[in-house]
Amino acid sequence: MIVIINLAWGFNFLAAKTAMNYFPPFLVLLLRFSLLVIILLPFLKIPKNKIPSVILLSFVSSVLYFSLNFVGLDLAGELTSPAITTQLFVPFGAILAFFLLKEEIKFKTWIAIFIAFSGVII
Repeated sequence: MIVIINLAWGFNFLAAKTAMNYFPPFLVLLLRFSLLVIILLPFLKIPKNKIPSVILLSFVSSVLYFSLNFVGLDLAGELTSPAITTQLFVPFGAILAFFLLKEEIKFKTWIAIFIAFSGVII
């Protein structure tokens, strides 16, 4: 199951870049989310009092993120740089939390951050 999820995530960039050869980034995003809504709508059960919060969270965490991601992918011209840069979100998140939020990072986490950066360099 983990391999399937990783393959799906990896093909995300390939599919998005291929689609942007034919459509503008925001149309690709609209098609992607429309398909997602069609598939998931029967399973969604959101309490009525939570709908505004869910809409706001969905916009910020998905629509805003993916629109900027797809525009960047379109502007990059090639697939390698955006795909590699995306892999650094997690280590940079931990580093920013350390400096900005004063969160404690354990030694094992620093090792994992180092491995993540090493993997991107290779």
